[in-house]
Amino acid sequence: MLMVIFGAGASYDSLADIPPPRTQTGRVGDLASRPPLADQLFERREFFDPWIEQYYECGPVVDRLRRLPRDSNFERELEKLRAEAADYPQRHIQLHAIRYYLQRTISRCGEAVITESKGVTNYATLLDDIGYWRAKHPSEEVRFVTFNYDTLLEHACDSALKLPFPSIVSYVSRIYKVYKPHGSVNWVRIVENGDRVNSANPEHSIIGLGDSLMLGDDHYQVKHPESAPVDDDGRYVYPAIALPVETKSNFECPSDHLNYLKSDIPNVTKLLVIGWRATEAHFLELWKAPRVALISKIAIVVGGAGEAQRVQNSLKAAGIGVRQELSPRGPETRFLLSDNGFSEFVSGATLKEFLAD
Repeated sequence: MLMVIFGAGASYDSLADIPPPRTQTGRVGDLASRPPLADQLFERREFFDPWIEQYYECGPVVDRLRRLPRDSNFERELEKLRAEAADYPQRHIQLHAIRYYLQRTISRCGEAVITESKGVTNYATLLDDIGYWRAKHPSEEVRFVTFNYDTLLEHACDSALKLPFPSIVSYVSRIYKVYKPHGSVNWVRIVENGDRVNSANPEHSIIGLGDSLMLGDDHYQVKHPESAPVDDDGRYVYPAIALPVETKSNFECPSDHLNYLKSDIPNVTKLLVIGWRATEAHFLELWKAPRVALISKIAIVVGGAGEAQRVQNSLKAAGIGVRQELSPRGPETRFLLSDNGFSEFVSGATLKEFLAD
């Protein structure tokens, strides 16, 4: 089984003909709608500003999330805000607004990328190569895991593999399964105490519920973020997006998706990591289950060999790709560390080497 794990760096570098800047500073002239890395989520961009204004409840903490201390990062600062909610109820309202802001901003970024590229993304190129590889290996199954909220992967699945996603069940009902452990801009959950929502201004009414908001435990639906904030039965809905905090402990996906993912991980024989830093401890914990098969190859594409080495170290620390998986005398996993990003990888030799038998 082939598994591909995508992180924020994959969407950030999703257009081969409009590569990201080499540094994250001095972004003048860069694509305004480029999907942001974590520290750029509240960046002052004209493309983002309308949603700051729309979800004004998060305004008081925006500057704090922009002016990050040298010894901190976005996830750590958001973690502090979440912890402060125990003593300051207004934080719950601000965090709800942040979820809505992320849903709208990331959704618009993905749509703009598809428009700008006319659908020619690195995701589509990669999935076409994987589709060709699987045509020659019809017994192989493929799993995609993305920690990104955007739907660039879904668009590429539809374009390259003819796999649309009209419902939640469609994500896990085929040979190609797509897992989104931290949710998606087009996923929603039911508001259980919808009787407290003001129908004249439902989104802000839901945000204003603060810590009294009640969500359905395992009822997820696919819904465009800019459609009416109700489901087909007239029930109010809420963005199914996990806050990007440093110590994530919960998944934001249906329980059956998570169960499928857990059952797939021991069967992975090829692992490709693109733009993922391997910092989600709760996800890495899933890999401690006894393995059924040895992972023969692990390719890591995170923008440079140095960062790829750090990801390799994190994977090994979690027991992924170490010889002891099956037998201390068995074969070793082969690591392929790319010195480039997503754009160079899909057009270079490392991808072909990875997919080769």
